[in-house]
Amino acid sequence: MYVVLMFALGQRTLPMTIFVLILFGALPTWLLLFVVRRRQAMKANGDIAPRKPRRPRGGQSED
Repeated sequence: MYVVLMFALGQRTLPMTIFVLILFGALPTWLLLFVVRRRQAMKANGDIAPRKPRRPRGGQSED
């Protein structure tokens, strides 16, 4: 977010600064929140199954 803020403040005009903040700051954040909330709702409704647990790394078997 710091990089987006510094990039936005480097613009020459105030409208361009606001446009950059919305385009690169707010919209991606809102999209990410929407996707996460939608996935949580789908899990709660049973539309999608939870992920399977990962196998341990390292190549050693647990036998």
